[in-house]
Amino acid sequence: AAFRRHDEELAVRTHQLAVAEVGRYPEAIETARRALAIATEQRNYELVEALKASIARYESRTSR
Repeated sequence: AAFRRHDEELAVRTHQLAVAEVGRYPEAIETARRALAIATEQRNYELVEALKASIARYESRTSR
């Protein structure tokens, strides 16, 4: 089960980065929040901090 959860985390993170790359920030925020929930559940604190920073960056781009 842990391996599958890691695969899901990787897939969600990859999707989040891809949609941000093309400027779809609302979708990137939503996807990053899903990845954040998984990373928090897995106690992957380094990824948690990276995702929080990504979310803040994307939110700042949507509020312009």
